[in-house]
Amino acid sequence: MTQNDPTPNNESTEIKVFDIPTRMFHWAFAISIVMAFSIGKFADDDSPIYPFHMFFGAMAITAVLFRIVWGIIGTKYARFSAFNLNPFALPAYLKSAFDKNAPSSAKRNPASSIAAIAMMIFGIMIPLSGFKMLTAATREQGHQFHEIHETFATLIILIALVHIAGVIVYKVVKGENLGLAMLTGNKKAAAGETGISNIAPVAGVLLLTLLGGSAFALASNYNAQAGTVNVFGKTLQVAENEKGEGEEGDEAEEAGEKGERGESKAEEARERGEKGSNEAEEAREHEGKSAASNAVVIDTLSGPVTLDSKNTKAYKESEAEEREERERGEKDERNEKKSK
Repeated sequence: MTQNDPTPNNESTEIKVFDIPTRMFHWAFAISIVMAFSIGKFADDDSPIYPFHMFFGAMAITAVLFRIVWGIIGTKYARFSAFNLNPFALPAYLKSAFDKNAPSSAKRNPASSIAAIAMMIFGIMIPLSGFKMLTAATREQGHQFHEIHETFATLIILIALVHIAGVIVYKVVKGENLGLAMLTGNKKAAAGETGISNIAPVAGVLLLTLLGGSAFALASNYNAQAGTVNVFGKTLQVAENEKGEGEEGDEAEEAGEKGERGESKAEEARERGEKGSNEAEEAREHEGKSAASNAVVIDTLSGPVTLDSKNTKAYKESEAEEREERERGEKDERNEKKSK
């Protein structure tokens, strides 16, 4: 499956560089990432297509895991050993990319090599962060993983856009269509470079089976009514419940409204209770002040007696009797004097 064409190429012509599984991975991964990003970015959570966001994410990570294995045991140009990951080689390559007279090569250039590795890493981290987001123990952790998930998704799209821009520049400057090379598998090569003789169709079928199997496994464990899918023994909420805005949603919303109304009523009751307590306290204070201001102290023979306003009449009657008694006593004294 990894046999190469031993015949050297002595002219700048096209040779077979990309095998079937490499080309299949390229397009399956690109479509999965673009679809997952688009659905996650523009579709609402209650949209019927929203669950496909996770399905495409699962296909992307399946493709990447296959590509990692294929990068070890695959054909000549598919192996990671053929990648040029030297960042110091980038300036020279970018300069040659804008030079139409620079010779073509079938070898992996540093720009595409670094971009491919970065996208594979993000292709793993995006689904994993999404999984951690859905299984987070707390809302705060879920929010943190959501931020990581979106950051990786944005980065992989930016890298893809730069990659596309590079393909366009290469086409305009050199007249070579690198995008077409990922369809035909052929690429211009320098003199002496050899192509591959085995395009590995069996490995391509295996990749297609894995992609279909991952999609089927998720679909089989997906509960459309509940909007959940079972992954590795964990139930993930990947979409709104079908009732969402319907019966259960209305019941939940109504319960929430009732709860809010109950809290409002309880708060009003507490405020009325506090107000009533304040009014009662003020009334008691006022009553005490009134009683103090209306109190009358009568100095009687038996001692002081305090009377409030209710006893004012009794006080007046007692005072009149005492005055009459004093007047009788004074009259008796005058009569006694006269008799003497």
